[in-house]
Amino acid sequence: VIRTIRDSSALYASLLAGAMDVVGERSLPAELFMQLRDQWAQNGGGTVASRQYNWRYLQVQMGLDWARPVELAQDARLRRGLLEGVDRDALREFLYPGFPDTSGDTFMLKDDERSQLVGRPFAEFRYDPARALADLAEAGWNRAADGRLLGRDGQQVQLEVRGSATDKNAVAFDADAWRRLGVDATEAITTGLNNENPEYRSTFPGVESTARGVGSAIFSNFDGRLQSLASNRWTAANRQHYSNATLDSLVDRIYASLDPNEQGLILKQAGEILATEWPALPQYFVIEFAASVKGVRAITDDFVGTLGPGTGPGLIARNAYLWDRSEAVSALNLETKTG
Repeated sequence: VIRTIRDSSALYASLLAGAMDVVGERSLPAELFMQLRDQWAQNGGGTVASRQYNWRYLQVQMGLDWARPVELAQDARLRRGLLEGVDRDALREFLYPGFPDTSGDTFMLKDDERSQLVGRPFAEFRYDPARALADLAEAGWNRAADGRLLGRDGQQVQLEVRGSATDKNAVAFDADAWRRLGVDATEAITTGLNNENPEYRSTFPGVESTARGVGSAIFSNFDGRLQSLASNRWTAANRQHYSNATLDSLVDRIYASLDPNEQGLILKQAGEILATEWPALPQYFVIEFAASVKGVRAITDDFVGTLGPGTGPGLIARNAYLWDRSEAVSALNLETKTG
């Protein structure tokens, strides 16, 4: 029996009451899944499984028609400086306390056979406010005596940090980090209506938090030939209008190759371009959850580690014909008899 419950609090209560056997990925907010994990760890009420999902990053608006401040789209030193001003380790621990494999230092899944060749292209650039301010100053953004970060025009740098409602905590974290550098950072949470407006999604002025794939799948988002414009009704993949001819040629080579080793070497080159030009500021790996109540045999062997290159959501049910709730029924009968 498949049920749709839109209210996350009601779904959570149903799980605790044993009225539901299994909930799939993204059925609950991550914080409720983690709360469920902690509660079940104490009373043995069930299992919460987790796996790496999407690589989350801040895409920088590179289109000069929309970028504000425009120099952020023109100077990689500014983008790198903003990255160094965010404590990404603290962000990961804030969002996913105690979970492994959340580092955004690479866009590759840990189980991807090409990961070793790609390495961790962003690992060198750690949280360092002093270095961040030095990089920003080198590019013309200087900190005034009153703590404000002044742009090349002598005015305080203003930056919009945009994200969806599900990412509001990370958006607030990033914006707060940049305020400490002296930026006038504002948070913009997209509504359901704006989420359906492709022009709005493609003309953001500052940075936008997004998670759109892993491994080779991320590069359509950076393909200069796939810019989202009025001419294609704002529907192409590259919403930030980044363009690099060398990266575009690497994308073609990735998709033309059938050899994982060759793909890995090409992906390494592509990662090095991202870690030089910084059209994307890496954040963390999103963790995806699913849960099953005590006595139900499900998800533990067909959820963890199944997300790989070329796959997507819905894999939780691929072995559903093997799921079994006989232990839960037996336990319920035993409780009824002893009660």
